[in-house]
Amino acid sequence: ARNDDDDRDYSKVNGSVRVAAGLKVGDASTVNGSITIERGATAEDVESVNGRIAVEDGARVSSLETVNGSITLGPKAEVRDDVEAVNGSIRLGDGARVAGDVENVNGDIDLDAATIDGRISTVNADIDIGPRSRVVGGIHVEERSNWGWGWNNKSDLPRITIGEGAVVGPLDLGREVELVVAPGATVGPITGVTPKRL
Repeated sequence: ARNDDDDRDYSKVNGSVRVAAGLKVGDASTVNGSITIERGATAEDVESVNGRIAVEDGARVSSLETVNGSITLGPKAEVRDDVEAVNGSIRLGDGARVAGDVENVNGDIDLDAATIDGRISTVNADIDIGPRSRVVGGIHVEERSNWGWGWNNKSDLPRITIGEGAVVGPLDLGREVELVVAPGATVGPITGVTPKRL
């Protein structure tokens, strides 16, 4: 028997959205509230304006988007397209995979033995590419002046740390960053501003 919740959209303005473990739904969205896609569940486009998004172990979604909120992918969680935040950290657990790009303006980006097939794009994030992680499309750090809305409150430079055995494509640096590369990491060509190596 088919579950009544199959492919239905979960949409709210105020309040949190939770897609139960193993359930398959359409889009999930809320304006003021968090979204949790529980273990093994499947959803399409997942969007919040003011709220965090958590995709638990082995859950699969099409895309993730939030303006003011963090995004967390549990172990082996999968995103078929892009992950986008404006002000919020993005964390990818062990074995998590994003087939598209990962983008934010402010907020740390951390990978724990995770894979991004596209690229990471940010203005101010500290980026920690953990051991055995892969970022196929590399890392793009945008110039701050492209953002006219007072993002300049962070005076210290973004720090990019690339762990042991990690593989990262080209670094395209629109502003100065601090770069730490562990032994045994592989990094593509660096263009733009020369990084300060620590």
